[in-house]
Amino acid sequence: MIKLKDIIKESNRLNLFEQTEINLPAVYFDDVFLNNYITVNPGTWEKKANQLIATLKDYRDNKNYEISKLKIDIQGGSSDVPASNIYSGTSEPKHNFGGLMNTYNLKWVKPRQPGGSNIEPDEKDENGRLIKKGGTEGNKWLANARAKSLQSVLVQYIEKSLGEKMKINVVPSEEDRKFANAQIRSAVTPPGPDIKEYVIMYPFFQIGNTKNLVFVNHDSNKSESQPTDGMRSRQIQAAASDANVLFNGFQTYGAGIGRTASKGVRTGAFIKLDNAYKYAGSYAYYKDYDSWLADVQKLNKYVQAARQGDAIKDLSDGPNSKAIFLRGARGYYDPTAKSKYMGLAKFGFGSRNYFSFKDGKPFYLFKPKGDKAKVVADLFDPKGKGGISMTPTIMSNGKPSLLPGGKNSPMSKGPNEIPFFGSEILRTAASYQS
Repeated sequence: MIKLKDIIKESNRLNLFEQTEINLPAVYFDDVFLNNYITVNPGTWEKKANQLIATLKDYRDNKNYEISKLKIDIQGGSSDVPASNIYSGTSEPKHNFGGLMNTYNLKWVKPRQPGGSNIEPDEKDENGRLIKKGGTEGNKWLANARAKSLQSVLVQYIEKSLGEKMKINVVPSEEDRKFANAQIRSAVTPPGPDIKEYVIMYPFFQIGNTKNLVFVNHDSNKSESQPTDGMRSRQIQAAASDANVLFNGFQTYGAGIGRTASKGVRTGAFIKLDNAYKYAGSYAYYKDYDSWLADVQKLNKYVQAARQGDAIKDLSDGPNSKAIFLRGARGYYDPTAKSKYMGLAKFGFGSRNYFSFKDGKPFYLFKPKGDKAKVVADLFDPKGKGGISMTPTIMSNGKPSLLPGGKNSPMSKGPNEIPFFGSEILRTAASYQS
């Protein structure tokens, strides 16, 4: 039987989730265009945008608040004086008022140069009376173009920096508005004080535009991405048949292997966890047990047998419990909520050599044979004999490579053994999360 005091206690706990939303001060962006330009003027908006980003990141990443509102209202506008073909910047504006300058046979001119005119020139009626057009047509086009330009710059910059989507509202332009401007409104919601998270701890990488990837091992004879003289066929085949692997390939390095080779490769296969709701540093955060456990089990498939001695302890019976929740990672599962997290899984993968991947360097990608594929050997142009005693690999151009063709290299079977196609830049979490 449930006691009344337990019901009241649970009700009070749930009420903690109904936290008051905190509206942050609106941020305004105006005076960002030169006269008759539609390109946002550099240096007029970055400082405000960066201050907003830093504030929201502090709430979200350091104080564990949720960004509950991120909305931009954009109103395009132009000067209340007629739009003209006169410019004052260092180069001509990169537009022609949507073709209006062609219609009225106008070209861009500097102030006090001949040929200056409103975009919609004044006309005389049949009686010779002057009809002032006022440049209204040009102003309308300028206002709408500025709204699109401001939206493109601000939304892309802030969304990329925060990893959050913005709601966008473009207000219809008015002819008599003085400047184009934007207003960003944001709000954060504090977490419930007794809500605890689940965590996976592991170094994360970005390849190309795909963030928060984790290195996994597909070479049973190697503990990590230690330097080698070539990719093994079994590693490539295993990774290629694994549906979880998004990227498989290598980085080159120049330290040399053994006494003969002057270059080598660091191999890697990368997967992405499915359920984390945020990442910070080497931590992936989860709001519930099921999503955390699913990713722990997914990553645990790649842990070598030697690491199965590591264990996530089950602390259901207290901090001194000897029970094992799961092997393959270090950490704990604590449903009593007395620990810092409800669950923590720290994956080591035997050594820390995965840090040998270099930030900002190309990561060469493998693909099936054919379709103009190049080969690994082509990355190691010969620079003299180099004292290589083994028969060197032959590159696709017929020349010998510095990459040895010994028993550990699949290249010994011919230059088409290890095809690759293109490359992407690899970055560490410390780089792309900063």
